[in-house]
Amino acid sequence: MDINKVEHIDLHWFAAKTRPRQEKSIKNRLDTLDIVNFVPLRTEIRQWKYRKKKVIVPVIPHLVFIRSDYKTCNDLIQQHGMKIWFMKDLVSKQNLIVPEKQMNDFIFLMNAREGNVEVLSTNLKQGDKVLVTEGVFKGIEGELVKINNKQKVVVNLKGIIAVSVEIKSLFLEKI
Repeated sequence: MDINKVEHIDLHWFAAKTRPRQEKSIKNRLDTLDIVNFVPLRTEIRQWKYRKKKVIVPVIPHLVFIRSDYKTCNDLIQQHGMKIWFMKDLVSKQNLIVPEKQMNDFIFLMNAREGNVEVLSTNLKQGDKVLVTEGVFKGIEGELVKINNKQKVVVNLKGIIAVSVEIKSLFLEKI
């Protein structure tokens, strides 16, 4: 499905679970169907007895993000036979929709090559909602938390996953 051809349809980000080690094959099938998707991947070096090899593995096992509409989501399972299970909203029992802004922030953080900048906060406290105003993470919204005695900004995809990054306090603005 070409995203430009279906502007009249409401597209949302959905989170889907996969069987073990099927994330990349599901991503490839979605790419073949021209369905926008996101699977955060990283390169690891695996050690075998006599050799080392670089392998690409998912950052979040068993999870694929799909940008589509409800009908297409159902078609992926029923017509295309994909072995995926959409995460459900506990209240409405509908497929869980990830808000666009949160998903964009999450994708940006997962693709970023910089990070681990120390937070030097004086006027911000744990739990404050913050906006990053400068630097490579400009525009990211999150919550200020303390992890391992370090203050970090957390982008939370409710009920799915949270990602944290350290950012200088002069780059943060309380919302």
